[in-house]
Amino acid sequence: MSDNDVHGSDAQQRVEDEYLKDFMDLSPCGDRGILKKVLREGYSDVKPCDGDTVVVHYVGTNYGGEKHGEVFDSSRARNEKFEFTIGNGSVIKAWDVGVATMKLGEICELIASPDYAYKDGKTLKFEVELFETLGADVSRNKDGSIRKSTIRKGKDIYNPVAGAEATIVFRNLTDSAENVEVTYCVGDPPLTVPEELDLCVRHMNTDEFSRVVVYKDKNSATEGADGHRVVYELTLKSFEKNSGSVSEMSDNDVHGSDAQQRVEDEYLKDFMDLSPCGDRGILKKVLREGYSDVKPCDGDTVVVHYVGTNYGGEKHGEVFDSSRARNEKFEFTIGNGSVIKAWDVGVATMKLGEICELIASPDYAYKDGKTLKFEVELFETLGADVSRNKDGSIRKSTIRKGKDIYNPVAGAEATIVFRNLTDSAENVEVTYCVGDPPLTVPEELDLCVRHMNTDEFSRVVVYKDKNSATEGADGHRVVYELTLKSFEKTKHLSGISSFSEQMAYANVLKEKANNFLKAHLLRKDHEEASIYFKKIVESNPNNASAVKQLHMCEEEIRKAQDMAKKRFRSIFERCKDSGLDGVEEHKDGVTLNGEKSAL
Repeated sequence: MSDNDVHGSDAQQRVEDEYLKDFMDLSPCGDRGILKKVLREGYSDVKPCDGDTVVVHYVGTNYGGEKHGEVFDSSRARNEKFEFTIGNGSVIKAWDVGVATMKLGEICELIASPDYAYKDGKTLKFEVELFETLGADVSRNKDGSIRKSTIRKGKDIYNPVAGAEATIVFRNLTDSAENVEVTYCVGDPPLTVPEELDLCVRHMNTDEFSRVVVYKDKNSATEGADGHRVVYELTLKSFEKNSGSVSEMSDNDVHGSDAQQRVEDEYLKDFMDLSPCGDRGILKKVLREGYSDVKPCDGDTVVVHYVGTNYGGEKHGEVFDSSRARNEKFEFTIGNGSVIKAWDVGVATMKLGEICELIASPDYAYKDGKTLKFEVELFETLGADVSRNKDGSIRKSTIRKGKDIYNPVAGAEATIVFRNLTDSAENVEVTYCVGDPPLTVPEELDLCVRHMNTDEFSRVVVYKDKNSATEGADGHRVVYELTLKSFEKTKHLSGISSFSEQMAYANVLKEKANNFLKAHLLRKDHEEASIYFKKIVESNPNNASAVKQLHMCEEEIRKAQDMAKKRFRSIFERCKDSGLDGVEEHKDGVTLNGEKSAL
């Protein structure tokens, strides 16, 4: 970016901060990737549930960039309301998350960063109006008059049938009534239980908590007013499984299922529920504790071994896939959707060296009706490579994303907070010049800071040798936590009122630049210094001092290269004297049997 771009961005940032102050952050990671502002309150407290079909109008505009404010899509322009299902991935992440927080009749603005939109670098804004949220149709005639939305999934896969004794708790939200608990015979509800709830119960599992909406006529589902519907909350506390058949199963099958259920409950009692909705769709049990507290972050590449088996059904216990059988570790990126949901969620909770079992229900696996079990061992979690030579020696994992899109550059004053987790050290807060770290700031952290945004909180792993990233032991790495509290963004001279203040600020910048270049020379970092001197000479070829310093840097670089060649030549001579075959000299070093030596 040019200076004008940078300075313009500062002014724009202030305007943007003012505009966004009334927006709430809905992003799962708290990275402000999904922002919401209510423009008109809804007329009801009813909100969409996972699996509901919602009916909306929207206007989508570009947010930021050259096309800022330009409409790219609009259901209102087409005069066609848009329908989609919450949570099935048919729309962008910002919609799945944002629309699920809306009330009926609400109008809001949603701002979606690229990570929560189309991942094409564009931030988008949507004005959305929610007309209806439609649960599953459980009416007798399938006319949409009774809809059930699952707020909390049940604990099993069985449904009550007519004749079963069931205990339910319900209340009428439309009349603001109290909870009512009733035990009754399914199919023969007492007067206290509305017939619509009796129909819903037959589609529920034990401990399921649902919202039931009863529409007064077949058209009221789209009329958008609470006067046309009655809303209930309904919980199925328990039911007698052996009093009737389940689906097409015989009595013997049912009783067998009960026995199997007791065995399964005993087996699963030590598993923890990791599912986002608390529906026990992702279960985890630790088989071996990890040797480190380091866990994968969103965007990290993880290295694992796994064995996948069928869980339940005719093929229960049968292995369907195994990286161990292939003797090939498997790598994938956390959070980018390249693996099943149970892996994205489950592996992110593992510690380095941990072995665990993950049980994934169909909704969190391949959605093919099969429940799967995986034994997984986590060997490594690799953040972004921020090393100078891109050799993987320094990795940065973002635990909490920053508030903006700007990074500190060399010469900027930055305030950081860090601590060495390997040594269990205390937090250290330092304000320093980026590119010239004091002795208290490891050079690796200074490199990381240049890839961070304001208020970003990251984990930094420094590997002691190039192979240690896969050796799987904490002795091969040093782990830090690092927060960039703030940094000095470049000011625009036109934003400073008086000429004297402009000159004073220009002198400050000049002094900082001089000190920065001096630091490179004192540290004998001639390659880095030559980059900046070249830029100065390109900008002002008459700057004799810069030309002189550039020649000096180039001479020092040449001397270092000559010394390296002499060192390799000496190694070559020693190899010949020792009688090694297949050794030949190469202009860049020594070659052994056609392969370049690492010496």
